[in-house]
Amino acid sequence: MDDSEENGTMSLGLPPITRRRALLGAAGVAATAVLAGCTNSANDTAQQTASTAGGPFDFTDDRGQAVHLDGKPTRIVAYAGSAAALWEYGIRPVGVFGPQKLADGSPDPQVGRVDLSAVTSLGNAFNEFDVPAYIKLAPELLISMVVNANGLWYVPQDSADEITGKAPTVGIRMVRESATKVIERYEALAKALGADTETDAIKQARSEFQTATTRLTDVAKSKGGLRVLAVYGSKDKPYIGNPLAHASLRYLYEAGVPITNVGDQADTVTWAPDLSWEQINRYPADLILYDVRTQALTLDQLKQIDVFNQLPAVKAGALVPWRTENPYTYYSYTQIANEVADAVAKATPGLV
Repeated sequence: MDDSEENGTMSLGLPPITRRRALLGAAGVAATAVLAGCTNSANDTAQQTASTAGGPFDFTDDRGQAVHLDGKPTRIVAYAGSAAALWEYGIRPVGVFGPQKLADGSPDPQVGRVDLSAVTSLGNAFNEFDVPAYIKLAPELLISMVVNANGLWYVPQDSADEITGKAPTVGIRMVRESATKVIERYEALAKALGADTETDAIKQARSEFQTATTRLTDVAKSKGGLRVLAVYGSKDKPYIGNPLAHASLRYLYEAGVPITNVGDQADTVTWAPDLSWEQINRYPADLILYDVRTQALTLDQLKQIDVFNQLPAVKAGALVPWRTENPYTYYSYTQIANEVADAVAKATPGLV
């Protein structure tokens, strides 16, 4: 994948991403199914109502930019992943931009529990941002994710000045931090927006996440010598994810899952040095996390690559989805923790 794609965001610690959402593959279906299950099973308890208490809004974002408003903003426009995180606390954006629907019309994993019929879509793909519609919404605050020192994810560079000039902006960092930290930052933002972050449903979700994380740590400790590799598969080459750079991997890594950091890369480097599919077997793995985003090769497609199909972990069926696009919520990461813990428990250290 070309480093120039997505304005060079690969070098900023982000996974590969295409300008258009690719056609939904089998792995993408699996990821979406898990999200759908999460949504359906907890709708009754997770839909929180934000506090209507008055008072100012004060928040310093992950770019170090402080925002002060005399009152709590209610006309919020948010990136899909940000909207999904805040939705858990009863924050209801009026507009959403970024991936919301897959090619088959089903919800994108990134949008989580957001009711797409209740928000205005300003664009579903990279560089799709309907500026006139945004202005018509009379936004009081724009929220997105941070991919570098100043950039806001999915806010097009060519119209960024116009967009950010219409309302204050808040950015939450999604690289070089653990998913746990990202979840906590969204919780702090929700609280600043007036949400009650200590409802019974939120406390339960937080407790279940902590329990699942503890279980993951305990299972990982019981598998001494296990080697785990995170792989994004493209037709031309594999990309080996750096567990320090991706929030989803860093969460697993800090919980004790021994994900290989090829070359001991710093957290500013997203992927291992270039390698071909023929070279992937130089990194022994007892368990493989395979990227299930729609632009990645599906597991069936990966298995058509002979060198991948011959890896000991693949032969042993030691494969688990890498759900890097799941929302940064307690509920979502409880599912991830348990899924990976199950896979680690079944894996056999020292396959090669």
